[in-house]
Amino acid sequence: MKKFAPALLLILVFLGGLWYAWSQDFFMEKEAETSKPLVHVNVADVQSFSILSGDQQTELVRKDGEWSMTKPSAAPLNPNLTEGWMDSFNLLTQERIVEDKASDLAKYGLDKPSSVYKVQLADGTSQEVKAGSPTPVEGYVYVQLGSSPAVYQVGESSLSVLNKSPLDFVETSPVKFDYDQVKSVTFSWKDHKWSLTKNEPDKSAAQSKWKLPDREIEGAEATQVLDKLLFMKTEEMPKRAADEAIKPGEWTLEVVRTVDGKEMKDTYSGRSDGKSVWIAKQAGDWAYAIPQAAMEEVAASNVKKG
Repeated sequence: MKKFAPALLLILVFLGGLWYAWSQDFFMEKEAETSKPLVHVNVADVQSFSILSGDQQTELVRKDGEWSMTKPSAAPLNPNLTEGWMDSFNLLTQERIVEDKASDLAKYGLDKPSSVYKVQLADGTSQEVKAGSPTPVEGYVYVQLGSSPAVYQVGESSLSVLNKSPLDFVETSPVKFDYDQVKSVTFSWKDHKWSLTKNEPDKSAAQSKWKLPDREIEGAEATQVLDKLLFMKTEEMPKRAADEAIKPGEWTLEVVRTVDGKEMKDTYSGRSDGKSVWIAKQAGDWAYAIPQAAMEEVAASNVKKG
C-alpha cells in the first residue's frame, strides 16, 4: 500500500487542480468571446418599430424625421427614449445557437412568443425578435429571429430593456422652464394660493434671494419649490386637452420668464377628477394627470418648514 501512496497523492493533486481550473472557468470560453450580435440595424434607416407584449401593442413611426405613436394611441413623445430603444435593440447578443432548425417551437415557448420586437427599415425589410420561454440556465431566454428556424439563447436582462410600455416613451412632465429664466411663479388650487418672486434678477436662481408672500428665502429653498413643479409627472397616458375639457380657474399656474430680455408668461390650468389633477398649458395640445398626492405637495410649497 505504501508504494502506491505517492501515485495516489499525485492523482489527488491532479484532481484538485482539475476541480480548481474548472471552477474558475479555465476550460470555458469567456462570454466576451462567445457572445455574438443577434441583430443590427442602421438607426437612421429605421422607419418604425413595434413592441407586442401579451395583449399590449406599442408602435412608433418616424416621418420626416419626427416620431409619433400610432398604437395604442397618439401621445407626446420624448425623442431621447425612442433613440435609446433602438440602441438597446442593436445591443442584443446571442450566447449560443440552441437548435439550428427547430421543428417543435412549443418546447421553447416560441409557438406563442411572450413578446415580439419588430423594426421596419426604409428599404422595406425588417428585423424581428421573438422571445419565448426561459432556458434551464437562469437568466436566459429562448429567442427566434423572424421566420428563421434557428433558436438562440439570449440574456433576459437585454430583452427586458426592450419590453417597454407606451408610457415609457411619453413625455410625462407638463411643466417646462429654465430655472435661471424664471422671474415669478403664481399657484392657485382650492384654498392654496402662493407666489414666488425672484428678488435679484441678475443672479442665477440658486444664488438669488426669493420672496414668498410671508418671507424671503434663499435660492436653495426656492429651487426646491421650482423642482416640485418641474418634477410633476403623469402616471397615465396624456390625453388631448380638448377632450378633457380643462376648466380654467379650478387649478392655475403662471410662470413668468425672462428670455433674451423679453418677458414671457406661461399659463397652465386644470381640474381634479378626485384622483388626479388634469393640467394643460394654455393653447397646448395635451393634458396630464398629476396624482393628487403630488399636487398636495406642490400646493404646500409655501409652508415654512421647521
